[in-house]
Formats: sequence, structure tokens, C-alpha cells
Amino acid sequence: MARQMKAWASAVASLALVWSILGAGPASAQDAWEAALGPFGGVVNSMCRTPDGSILAATASGLVYASKDDGQTWSMALRLAQPRAVSSVKAVAGRLYAGVNGAGVFESEDAGANWKQLDPLRLPTPAVTALIEYDGTLFVGTTGGVARLVVDAAGKRQWETLNGGLRNLNIREFVHTSKGALIAATNAGAFRFDSPRARWLASSNGLTKEGERDSFVLRSIVEHNDTLYVATPNVGVYRSADGGATWEPANAGLPSVNVLTLASGSDGVYCGLEADGVYRLADTSTSWTVVGSGMPNPYPYSLLSTASGMLAGTFGSGVFRFDGTSSQWGHSSGGMQNASVFALSGSGSQVLAGTSGGVYVSEDAGATWVLSNAGLGEVNTRSVGFVGSSTYVGTYRGGYYVSDDRGATWRVGSDTLKGTTVRDIVGAGNRVLFGVTGRGIVASVDSGATWEALQGSEDFPFVSSLAVIGSDIYVGTDGRGAFVSSDGGATWTPRLTGLASMAVYSFVSTDSGVYAGTYGGGVHKLQPDGTWVPQNAGLTDLRVRSVVTDGQSLYAATSNGGVFASRDAGASWTPMNDGLDDLNVRSLLVAGGYLLAATSRAGVARFALPKQ
Repeated sequence: MARQMKAWASAVASLALVWSILGAGPASAQDAWEAALGPFGGVVNSMCRTPDGSILAATASGLVYASKDDGQTWSMALRLAQPRAVSSVKAVAGRLYAGVNGAGVFESEDAGANWKQLDPLRLPTPAVTALIEYDGTLFVGTTGGVARLVVDAAGKRQWETLNGGLRNLNIREFVHTSKGALIAATNAGAFRFDSPRARWLASSNGLTKEGERDSFVLRSIVEHNDTLYVATPNVGVYRSADGGATWEPANAGLPSVNVLTLASGSDGVYCGLEADGVYRLADTSTSWTVVGSGMPNPYPYSLLSTASGMLAGTFGSGVFRFDGTSSQWGHSSGGMQNASVFALSGSGSQVLAGTSGGVYVSEDAGATWVLSNAGLGEVNTRSVGFVGSSTYVGTYRGGYYVSDDRGATWRVGSDTLKGTTVRDIVGAGNRVLFGVTGRGIVASVDSGATWEALQGSEDFPFVSSLAVIGSDIYVGTDGRGAFVSSDGGATWTPRLTGLASMAVYSFVSTDSGVYAGTYGGGVHKLQPDGTWVPQNAGLTDLRVRSVVTDGQSLYAATSNGGVFASRDAGASWTPMNDGLDDLNVRSLLVAGGYLLAATSRAGVARFALPKQ
């Protein structure tokens, strides 16, 4: 893994970004946060090619990235002030457009250097889902129908709603066919645009179950070699050889029928399957076959054919590339600082980051990162932890995974916790403890081979945080406050008095005492009599998700106020957000002389701490 880390760091250096000199630790403290080389990734909803040959990638966190090297590296092209999902990007008549969920359409007339928002109030709804050029005009699909951008008699551009004939107004995607037709995929089948009458005509014959009136929900539509293909969430792929007049299933070879997206390639049509990766229906075949092996993230939300192969934009891990030179998909997200990070855990200079797209590993205190999903069946992670000789990852509704080689590879955990969400992981003596949503706390003394519920923890089933402080186990819950056990979890004592919020997300212990971070109530300090006292002077955002210490100061991560520091045992707090790209911080970790911040849409940032 060390060799892989060096190779990756060398590759991303070509982005011509200026980074701090990396080493075992900081030479001195800094005054601002620095972005790490990763974790690169994020949710990629859509990709397109522009007239100058660049590729644009629309993400779910309000960012659009551009690549000028066929998707190998990326740089930011658009950053929305609010983290709204960018659903689609398109080049139309020399301009670039980005469709945004809840904010309408943004336009650039200078290849993405500058953007302006077009009036969203004239759209059927500002929740934009699809964009396309038709007859030299921009057509916009929304959750409330279709509009096109027209020029009125006074020369002013405005939106014209075109919903006549649509039986369902939730537009998922458009295709402009080789024969000049415009077809919309909706939540109730396909519709063809009748341009002279400015109306839509149903084009769903065959896209309905026998005996049912409503047509299938469609997610994607594409044309390949004069044949149309549509993707559905529960009946697979259908195709039409007559321009959409009739449809038939085309699922031979597919392992599942939950299809996320479609794309036309040079050698066939491609589809992305939920949890099963990418498949291709070759021009010379009648059956789908898997593309590559071991795709690190098998949730492809978007596909784009390029000169050097196929790009897959995924849920959480950014972009992967398959060029046919090997059987593996390569991570191709350099510069895409868009990962949504939920948890951090460290052991020495090694750090794990749990993201919506899997696990990233850093061997240099968060300076550089490598995606490490080998063996993960569910990549949407919520917790990570080093306990003894094992490393654990808890997922969202996918149970947990174990690594015996410090995160290089993973194996599925016990079926006892299959389908659960593991919110936190901590070691307690010879046991590993999991906080499991809906089940309270479970414990294992055999590295996860078997589990048992801790007695009494069913009284607080929604565990949000765990901590072992001395011989005591502290539990934070999402709505029931805090509990403490002094006998290894046999009995529990509520610690509720004084809490301004019963959502307790973090604990930390210092020489001054025990502190709790609460969502909505800020930071509290535990008193000798078992009550809590707020410690919030200067803390302008009381939605605290994480509290840590470096031995001298306290640090608090907040939901929208960034990171705060206290150098007087919590008596007062000051913000420390210079250079922090995302103020929605979910987790903090002190490692290798740095404070690491896990953000909701900008990966991990580092802050060099003063040497002690």
C-alpha cells in the first residue's frame, strides 16, 4: 500500500496545485487549514463532453468539476454557495449549463470561468433533473415538467413551459435521436415531443406490466445504433428498434434488474446496476457481460464513453475508468475534492476515513489518501475503528466489515448484524463495542465472530457515540441523552441533568474533566455531582458533532459553523476556519501533529497543531 500511496501522490502532482511539503509531522503550527490530497471522490450524478473536448462532472454537493485529460484529473469549475445537488451538465449553442436541484439552471458563456443563475421562478419547478439541446434550444426537465429557453419579441430570454400531453411531470432524462426526435424518460414511461404542436405524445407501448395502466418508472434513456434503450429500477432494460413506438425487454445476462443509468459506447451499450457495477451489451452479442472485475464502488450513477474508455461516476467514490488495458477499474478522481466523510479513526500516522463511497486510507497523517474498498460489499460507511489487531468498518444498513491487514482488504462481518447501521466503534478491554441503530450496544470478545447485546442498552437503542474513559463506558444517544456504565455495561446510569440537548454525538476526556458535544445544545462539561454545565461562550453554532483534544486545547466540529477551539478548558471558544472549504464538519481527529476535519462535501482538511 505504501508504494501505491507514493504512485498516487506523484500522479496528482500533475494537477499543478500548490501543496504543503509533506512529512511525518508539521514543522510548525499554521494559521489556516490545508486541503489534503484526497480523499478524492463524491457522488457524481452526470457527465458530459464540451465542444472543446473537456469533460464536466456534476456532483451531489453543489460542485461541478472539469477534466481536460479525458477524465484522469479534475479541477473545480463551479461551486454553489449552497450545497444543492447538481443533477445535469450540458453544452448548448456555445454555452455551458448546469441543472441544480432546487435552484434552477446556471449558465456560463466563457467555458465555465464564470456562472450566472437564470431566473428559476419561471420554471415549472426549480428542481432540475435533466438538460438537453433540441433544435438549437435548451430544454430543461424538472420534477414538475419541461421548459425550454426562448427569446420573446423584446429579445428577452425566458422559460416556456411545455407540459401538454405529459401524464407524469417527473422528468428523469432526455435523448435527441439520430432521426431528430426528442424523447423524455419519466416516472411513468416515455414521451416523444411533437414540435409543431408543442405537445408530448405517449411512447410507452410495451413499457407496462400486463393488466396495469401505468407505465414503468424510467431512470435513463439512450440511443445506440438507431436503437433506444431505457433503464428501470425493477424490470431492467427495455429497447425499441422503431423510435419508441414499441418496446421489449433486453435483460439477458444481467444479474439484477435495478438499473441506474445507461450510456452508448463505441462497442456497445452500457448499463450501471445498483450494487453490481457496469455491464455491456456488445454490438455483436445478444447478452450483457460484466465490464472489468472488482469495481471498488459498484454503484455507478452515471456513465460516459471517452476516447480512452468508459468513465463511471459513482455514489460516493467519484469517477472510475475502464480502458481495457487490464481487467480492473482504476480510480480516476484526482482533484475531485468532493468526498462526503462521516468518520475518522487513527492509529499512529495511519488514518482511516469512512465516506459515502467507502474507506480511504492515509499512511501520512491525512496528507494523501488511497481508496481501499477491496472486499467491501456495502460502501456507504458510517464508522471506522482500530481495535486490537483488527480494523472495523460500520456501514449504513449493510452491517460491518473487518480487516486483518489494517484496511488493505476487508471481509464481511457476522450475519448477526447483517443489514444494520453501525454508528460507532470502540474497544473496551478485551471487547469491541458497536453502537447499532435500533439495537443499542453489542459486544464481541472474539474479534466479531459472535456478538451479544449489552444488558440494558435496549433502553437507548439509537446510539450515536461511544467512549471508554478510564474504566467507564460513556454512551451518547440520538434523543435520549447520555448514559454511563462503571461495571462494563452490566448496568447503566443516565446522565441527563443539565443537558440542553438530548442528542449527544461525542465525548472527550481531558485533565479538566469529561466533555460532551451535543447537537443543538453545544458543549457540556460533566460536574462531580453527575450533572452537565454548558460551555458555549463564543460558540456560534451549537450543533456540535465532534469534540477532541490535543492535550492542550479543545476542538469542536459543528454542523454549519466549522471548527472552534478552546484554550481555557471550554470556558470560551473561537472559530478557526481560515482555509476550510466546507463548514459542515462531521468528525475531528488528532493524528501525527495535525487536526483533521471530516467534511460533508470537501473531503478531509488538515490543520498543523503547535508542537508540545
